[in-house]
Amino acid sequence: MKSSQQRRHADAVWIKASRCNNGNCVEVANLGQGVIGLRDTKVAGGPVLEFPRDAWNAFVQEVKDGAHDPRIT
Repeated sequence: MKSSQQRRHADAVWIKASRCNNGNCVEVANLGQGVIGLRDTKVAGGPVLEFPRDAWNAFVQEVKDGAHDPRIT
């Protein structure tokens, strides 16, 4: 029997990252209740990292701003 978390992951609509290449991809999904899921595309039934929506949105904004780009000094 699947846990409620496993059902939530299985029922989610997963979106592959737009910068996916060579099969090294991640997928993201809205898991409901203010939770965003992140998983490895190659292991669809594997572990899922879960983040509060506010934390995920802050991370995405930081990426857009270049805060995590090692090329930016």
